[in-house]
Amino acid sequence: MVDRIPYVVKEVVDEASDVKTLKLVPESGPIFDFKPGQFVNLALHMREGPVEFLSKPYSISSSPANKDYLGLTIKITEREGSFPKLVATLRPGDKVFLMGPFGVFTFDPVKHKDVVMVAGGVGITPFHSMISYATDRKLSNKLLLLFSNKTCSETIFYKEFDELAKLNPNFKYLCTATREEGDLSLPIARGRFDQDRILQACGGSVEGKHFMLCGSTPFVEGFRDMLYAMGIAKDHVLYELFGSGV
Repeated sequence: MVDRIPYVVKEVVDEASDVKTLKLVPESGPIFDFKPGQFVNLALHMREGPVEFLSKPYSISSSPANKDYLGLTIKITEREGSFPKLVATLRPGDKVFLMGPFGVFTFDPVKHKDVVMVAGGVGITPFHSMISYATDRKLSNKLLLLFSNKTCSETIFYKEFDELAKLNPNFKYLCTATREEGDLSLPIARGRFDQDRILQACGGSVEGKHFMLCGSTPFVEGFRDMLYAMGIAKDHVLYELFGSGV
């Protein structure tokens, strides 16, 4: 059985109206080691009800090089099930439990020399960890982020990515919004990613690039099939699906 490691909520950050980042610190000892892109099971102790703990998997959004806190960025909506409602009640000082880390959807600095990261909505979380890690470690890997949201206001971490791009000359990003809503002052492109927009963002060629996709099942499967149609080899496309749960 995987151990439940006690952590304490250090801070709760509102990233958007329905997205929060929990900054967690260990109750004792250091933050456990993990690879950028991995996830943990977040477990909450139930004071009432038939079960002692409820848990749900979430990607770690902070960098493994960040020893100040471990970040989990979580969407709080009805569609995500009942568990996020419990997350929304957490306050600094509250105790939670983590199990993990788990997962093979990870950034490999040796293998991924030239990688395109494609995120839909809150599927951005593992990429935030990867990009932050590459910047923290001053890696020379070429990183391109293609980030799609419904509206500009849902584009979380935008200002952070702007700062990371200033710190890391090997990191570029393009954010798009499919609806004309939200903060239209942000320099965010309108519309969806298609083959032409992908090719343009990649500098006219996708040769030698690895693609990593994360988001909802329809988003990821649609993007994956579009990459296959562009001639991208299947072993150059790694993806992770974010789904709803209880």
